[in-house]
Amino acid sequence: VIGICKDFGGNYTYLKLQGSLDDKLKYLQSHISKDVGVLLRKAYIGDGLFEMRGFDFTTFDPGRYRRLIAYQHNGKPKCCVLNSKNTVEYTFSDVHALKYMLLLEQALKDDLRFREAFYSCIQRQAKPLKLYLIKSALNYLQIGISFNYVPQADNPTNKMITLISILHDLRALELLRKNLPQVYGEITKRIHTSEAGSFYLLDSIEGFNHDE
Repeated sequence: VIGICKDFGGNYTYLKLQGSLDDKLKYLQSHISKDVGVLLRKAYIGDGLFEMRGFDFTTFDPGRYRRLIAYQHNGKPKCCVLNSKNTVEYTFSDVHALKYMLLLEQALKDDLRFREAFYSCIQRQAKPLKLYLIKSALNYLQIGISFNYVPQADNPTNKMITLISILHDLRALELLRKNLPQVYGEITKRIHTSEAGSFYLLDSIEGFNHDE
C-alpha cells in the first residue's frame, strides 16, 4: 500500500507508508484530502534532478561562505569543502554534483529572471519545487537549467512557473570564429569559464502551469 500526494505545485509524489497493512489503511482513511508531512531523505534525486521543497532559502546569507577545492587524487577527481578555519570539513568525489553547481551559478549570474525567482524564494514570496539540469532533451553542446516554483502573492490557485536557462558551449562556435571573428569576439565577452566548461546564456524561457 503506497499513498500518493499532490504538492502545492500540482506534482504527484509517492508516499511510502510505515507499519502493518492495517496501519497503512487506517492512515490513508484518516488523512484523505488532508495536508500530510512528507520526509525528503535527500535533495539529489538523480540524473540532474534536485528536490528543492526541503531547502530553506531564507537561511541564505552572502556573508557566509565556504571554500571549495577541486583536485585529483591517484588520478581521480575529488573535491573538498573547507571550514572557517581552512581545514577540511568534508570531501566528495561526485564531480557531476560540482558541475551542476557551477552551471547553476552561471545561470544565476547571467539570467535575470532566474535570479529573481531564487530571490523571491529567499524573501518567502515563492516556494521552490524542483531544479533540473537538462542535457539529452537539448541540441548538442547546449545545457538547459530548469527551475520550478510557485509564487505566493496574487496566486490563489498555486499556479506553478517553470524557468529554463539555456547555456551554449563555446565549442559550438568554431565555424563562427573562422568566418565571423568580430561576432565571435563579442560573444566571448559573455563567456564564463569554470570546471564545468565555457558557456554563455543563449536563451531564457518562462512557462506557466495552466491545469485547472
